Amino acid sequence: MAKILMVTTSSYELNEYQKTGLWVSEFTEPYLEFKNAGHEVTVASAEGGNVPLDPNSLEEDAPEEWREVMKLLSDTPSVSEFNAKDFDGVFLPGGHGTMLDLPDNESLQSLLKETAEEDKAIGAVCHGLQD
Repeated sequence: MAKILMVTTSSYELNEYQKTGLWVSEFTEPYLEFKNAGHEVTVASAEGGNVPLDPNSLEEDAPEEWREVMKLLSDTPSVSEFNAKDFDGVFLPGGHGTMLDLPDNESLQSLLKETAEEDKAIGAVCHGLQD
């Protein structure tokens, strides 16, 4: 099956008044779909370390399998540690934090460019930042 790299945000606030981060369901649902289809999934973040979760995306009644998957977010490697040649595709889960650190992340830009040049899959969910 395919090897997929999921790259999340490392941003935890939109401004001094509003917390943000990864939107939980936009990570857990695709992750589980990929794994249930038999794919190998690697999780990274813009800067590495703990991935901040958007407080508005936390669900008290989230399925137990989501809670297990979310444990992967406690200590992620940085996207700079990976090379596109090692994966069949890249997936970017959403959340408002993605607007802040993913567009200008040079490591991610290089990885996505190489992925596209090799005609491999790139997927994303949510929205991006418009200049």
